[in-house]
Amino acid sequence: MSGQSLIIFRRGVIIIFLVFLLLRVSSAEDRKVDGFFSEDLPIEITSERLVADNTRNRAVFEGSVLARQGETILRAEWMEVTYNDRGEVVKIHAKGHVRIQKNDKEVVSEEVEYLRQEGRIIFTGNPVATSPNSRISGKRITYFIEDGRSVVEESRVLLNTTENK
Repeated sequence: MSGQSLIIFRRGVIIIFLVFLLLRVSSAEDRKVDGFFSEDLPIEITSERLVADNTRNRAVFEGSVLARQGETILRAEWMEVTYNDRGEVVKIHAKGHVRIQKNDKEVVSEEVEYLRQEGRIIFTGNPVATSPNSRISGKRITYFIEDGRSVVEESRVLLNTTENK
């Protein structure tokens, strides 16, 4: 991994990936899935450059950012992780061709922000969430973690109702 930095997070970053619950519309089986990350697995983040500032409790990843835990992957050009004095993640901001994938589900946008204290994940910049049976797009997608509610501004929803025969 020449020219790349590596950092492992075990807690906190996982919440951003709960956005995949937006895609639970696709089938009853999907609703039985418990989240997309496990706190038992480490999250590995690689990038071309890492600037860590412990006095400001933040880490900035620049260039070809890739965050992976298990089968879930986040890609972006830039990502900032802000944490508290205990090392718990309080905010994540990623931008530049953001792509979050798990198996056959994906969310793409230009920017995403995870606000832990507010319990929200906000996708902006033409966000599109897709699964085999649905595609949700809009100007802004806000996901409320606690109750699993989503608000899509200027929404467009396509549902695939074709059954395999």
